Amino acid sequence: MEMKRGFVNELARQAGISHSHVSNILCGRKRPRYKIASYLAGATGTEIYIWMEGTPYDIRSAIEEAEEKARLAREAAREEYYRSVIGDDDIPF
Repeated sequence: MEMKRGFVNELARQAGISHSHVSNILCGRKRPRYKIASYLAGATGTEIYIWMEGTPYDIRSAIEEAEEKARLAREAAREEYYRSVIGDDDIPF
């Protein structure tokens, strides 16, 4: 999986570190210190240990998994909202 530049830029902004530092971490050229790993984990919804000990593949897989969990949670919340507003029989999906 290739990380898009926009994703790397946004992750760098959220973590408060440079784009190149994030890129080096995602490529496996550098390991983040605990504080940076905690910022990256918070920004991506992943665990700190993945950033500290994982391979680039582990990190990218964890990010994808966290994104999928967030997407499913949004869908469930949207469905629950529709059920509460319109009722069970008239859900548009």
